[in-house]
Amino acid sequence: MFSIKLNIMRKVLKKEYYINLNYQNKITLEELSKTFFVSKYYLCRTFKEVTGLNIMDFINEKRLAEAEKLLRYSRLNITEISEKVWFSSVNYFIELFKNKYKYTRRAFQNKYAYKNN
Repeated sequence: MFSIKLNIMRKVLKKEYYINLNYQNKITLEELSKTFFVSKYYLCRTFKEVTGLNIMDFINEKRLAEAEKLLRYSRLNITEISEKVWFSSVNYFIELFKNKYKYTRRAFQNKYAYKNN
């Protein structure tokens, strides 16, 4: 039983690694299931079982974390950042960002962005 769970955890770690390397590209459940030779159902179920997160939520969390770094340390505008971390729409990105960080993009940058004087 333990070896089965360990095997599942290893497989999920491979998926996390893949997502961390490819978050800047379009990632779909179909693509992931083909890449890892598993059904979408199995992929979603095992990923959530191990991480506690829905796989698409995990992808969005990774993208938001990278966007947050770009907002802090780059001079890219919101559209460029949204495209760079592969959100399909700027409005969707803004909504997710505000829900996670409790700030609008501008308020976040005013408070936290690195100021290069």
